[in-house]
Amino acid sequence: SSGINAEYGGRVAGKEQVSTSMLEQLVLAPEEDLVISLSVTPHQEGNLTIAALNYHLVSTKSVDPVNKDASVMENMIPGRISLFPRGPRLNNTKEQRVGEVYGVDNRLNLLVSPPLPRLEID
Repeated sequence: SSGINAEYGGRVAGKEQVSTSMLEQLVLAPEEDLVISLSVTPHQEGNLTIAALNYHLVSTKSVDPVNKDASVMENMIPGRISLFPRGPRLNNTKEQRVGEVYGVDNRLNLLVSPPLPRLEID
């Protein structure tokens, strides 16, 4: 089976392999926490590994104190978070118990299979 590369737009030889969701802008107040949902939709069969999240941090400066929505970008800092989570802690041998040894985590390694027929029961 072929691999799907979602990085850099998920294209190989001009063919789009995946669609990804993207937030154009997200403004957070100081000390604010926010949960966001992002999605990846594969367009072909194969192995899909979600490896990283790329983003840009932008600091803004308010132009008009009355109109808080009016702002100007001051600095843009690119960032990347690698998404290779550790698997479960292994504890079977003395070496594993003494050292910090972890198993493989395959939650972000997906097998994209062809569409299957739907079965409906009345």
